[in-house]
Amino acid sequence: MTDQSSPESTPTGHGTFRLGLESIRLGSPQVHRTITAFPLFLSFEAGPDYLTLDQAMATGNFRVTEVSQSGSVPSLNLVNRCGRSVLVLDGEELLGTKQNRVVNLSLLVPDGFEGPIPVSCTEQGRWRPTSEQAHASDVLMELKARRSKAESVSASLERSSSYDSDQMQVWGHIQKLQNKAAYLSATAAMHDVFVAREKEVAAALEAMPALPGQHGVLVFVGGKPAGFDLVSRSEAYAFLHAKIVRSYALDAVLEAPRESAAASLEEGHHFFRVAAACPGQSHRSVGLGETVRFRGSGVAGAALVETGFLIHAAFFGEGSADETDLLDSMRKVAEEVPAVAPPAVIPDGGFLPGRD
Repeated sequence: MTDQSSPESTPTGHGTFRLGLESIRLGSPQVHRTITAFPLFLSFEAGPDYLTLDQAMATGNFRVTEVSQSGSVPSLNLVNRCGRSVLVLDGEELLGTKQNRVVNLSLLVPDGFEGPIPVSCTEQGRWRPTSEQAHASDVLMELKARRSKAESVSASLERSSSYDSDQMQVWGHIQKLQNKAAYLSATAAMHDVFVAREKEVAAALEAMPALPGQHGVLVFVGGKPAGFDLVSRSEAYAFLHAKIVRSYALDAVLEAPRESAAASLEEGHHFFRVAAACPGQSHRSVGLGETVRFRGSGVAGAALVETGFLIHAAFFGEGSADETDLLDSMRKVAEEVPAVAPPAVIPDGGFLPGRD
């Protein structure tokens, strides 16, 4: 196996990302409490085929284990013998082994791959095996922790060309999440908080079902931009939808009920304009393709691209930014940056970000 643990700068990822955004269409909003979710659609299905993590693990030929008998907190060993490439999302959780972990970046894992992948621990109070193999969780990392981890991984790439996260920061976010949920996990496991508040999260899922042909979701909370996830293939997104919505919904449903205006299609359009204008830096990924890391104008995110196609993108409104300033900066950039596609109404009332 070729060693891919030391990423190298590459020149093409940002252009592929921007081209991918040109084909996005926003569906009609789905609203639950303070959450507004816009289903995202692409005008075509293209690029490499792949399985999702859950599909791959169901074959019995995709294994994730500790890297050795003693183990290593920031690494797990992955073996793909299922005959197809596999998409594993940034923040997707792996349960079992010596402790639960989440993946530090989105991966397109080719058939025949065997080697370590970078992860972060989401269960601080356990270091003993509960299973030899990890299994796929039903959740992605909670939104605020996921956003913070993505930023720390980007900083690590700039600093030392490694996919390390700030592990103490990850644990700190999980502690805050437990406090907000009024639930103390025996092993400080993030997944336990999702289980404890499943009723509230399930109500959000019911209000935001996956639609035929959907490729992603853009979420606003309290009228403010939380972020979006976009996947190149609608069949794969159907498997991932519930995990992604749970990630965005958990923190929001723990908030005290309050009046909040739903976000508009125009505000959704602004968010994509800002994402398209955000400067990015490309690095070789683990597995296939390259990861492009973005930060600027009130957003931060990452994208996985391969052979000229956008495979997965996740963008977040920055938690450290003042929310009013964030919306103002989004509108300012939307006015100043050349549009990436013409407004185009589609049957459900959504539109494509404008092109001059």
